Parts: sequence; structure tokens; C-alpha cells
Amino acid sequence: MSTFVDKLTFEIQESPVLYDINGNVLTSKNHKVLSRSDNGTELSVMKNSYYPTYNAHFMQSTETMKKISGFDITGYSEINNGAIVISHLKNTVKDLKIGGHPIQDYLILGSSCDGKYAFFIGTTTVLLRCTNQFSNISKIKKVRHTKSAPKKIEELLRSLEVYFQNRDTMYKNFEKMIKVKVDEEVKELAINYLLDLDQQEMLDGNVSTQKLNQAEQLYLAMGSEMDAVGQNLWGMFNGVTYYTTHVLKQKEPVFGNLFGATANLNKKAYRFALNQLQLS
Repeated sequence: MSTFVDKLTFEIQESPVLYDINGNVLTSKNHKVLSRSDNGTELSVMKNSYYPTYNAHFMQSTETMKKISGFDITGYSEINNGAIVISHLKNTVKDLKIGGHPIQDYLILGSSCDGKYAFFIGTTTVLLRCTNQFSNISKIKKVRHTKSAPKKIEELLRSLEVYFQNRDTMYKNFEKMIKVKVDEEVKELAINYLLDLDQQEMLDGNVSTQKLNQAEQLYLAMGSEMDAVGQNLWGMFNGVTYYTTHVLKQKEPVFGNLFGATANLNKKAYRFALNQLQLS
């Protein structure tokens, strides 16, 4: 479950893992329970050597990021009852556009206390015309949960040059995509790549109905977006983000399609588009 809030109002608290042996309650020497301070909801069971990023520090880091970037903090996401937290900072630049279409640009900080994600920084682009969302998490900007993590995070927040360079490169690639025309053959190649479809299996009729339905929905999404923004790579890429944002149904939809199948499909679409740019 994903919840959007103005600020994080709970802290991560630690308690020993208790277990019962023949009626005797014993304390684990190796593991601890991480839970919410406000309602006691268990978030994870981790080794004692694990050091979570506490929410107070996470919000301080977000405030520091606000000062460095000049972006505005728009709120926080609590995912899986707060085991994963994300802060959203909106670019304050007015009239930000790609190919003449207005977009909103967000800087994202995230962390988890269940071992799934280290502290990370990413970007989310929202095409305002239809709220298509695409996120790109910077793998360079990760800090593992260790005792020295708070210091490393502070250093990280003051060395964002690579992140902003990557973001600028991504937006330049979006602009380049506008100049590359796309025909039916490229659309077919993209759909086969994105959905892992084998052309011979399709010819032999060995593809599931579910896959065929997905291919048809993706084809229609591409066609609709290409009619709206251009018969080019940018239009086709937006067809994929439309599909992941509006057609695919996630159990726990997260702003920006940050995780799961939608994130993976968007990333594959971006890689495909970059490959087509190199071929053009």
C-alpha cells in the first residue's frame, strides 16, 4: 500500500526478536525487529548489524537537497506501511517542456528499512498532457545501510553533479528522439522486445492469449501517443509510459513508476529508444 503524506510523522524503532522454546521466551542475539513508532506495525526483521536510515535523518537529507537543488518539497510516500519511504521535490523552473509539451520534473530521494533498497536518488518526469510517468533511479547515487551511512549520505547530497549531468543527458536524449521517425517495423520490434515475444512462436501460434492482449494494448497505446506527440521515438516511448501509467494495474501503484514491472518495462523502452538513436 502506498500513502502520500506532507511529512513523515513516525520514526523507526528497534526491539529484540523474541522466540519461544518449550515455554521459555528467549532473545535473539543476531536479529532485531524494526517497526513504526506510532502504531507498532512491524516493518522488517533484520540482522543486528543493520543500520536503518531513520526518518528524521531522511527528512533532514530532503531539506538539504531542497537547499542544494532549489526544488520544492511536495511530500513523502510511505510504501508497504512505511518500510519504504520516498520524498518528492518538484523542479521550480516554469514552462519546462520537451518537444513543446509541458512536463513536470521531480527529484526523488528514497530509502527502505527492509533491506530492499539502499538510500537512492532519482528523477521522475511527468508529461502533463496525459500524466504519463517515467522514473530513472541513479545507481551511482546509492548508500548502503551501515553505521557510517549518515555521513556518507551527507557527502552524497553535496556531490550531485553526476546526477544532474545524467538527468540533463536523459532530457537531451528525449529531444533527440523527436527527430527519429518510427514506422510499423520499429513498433513491432519494440513490442516484441518489451514483452519478450518470439516472432517464430507468434507465427506458429504458440503465444498465450494474455501476451497477445498485452501486445495489442501496447500497440494501441503507442499509436495513440504517436498521433498526439509525433510519429517518432518520443511518441513511441510515451506510448509505453502511457501503457505503464494508465493501462497496467499495479497492486501498489507508486508515483513515477519507480518499482516493479512498470519500472522495468519503462527502462526497457528507454534502452530500446537509445539503441534506435544510435542506429539513426
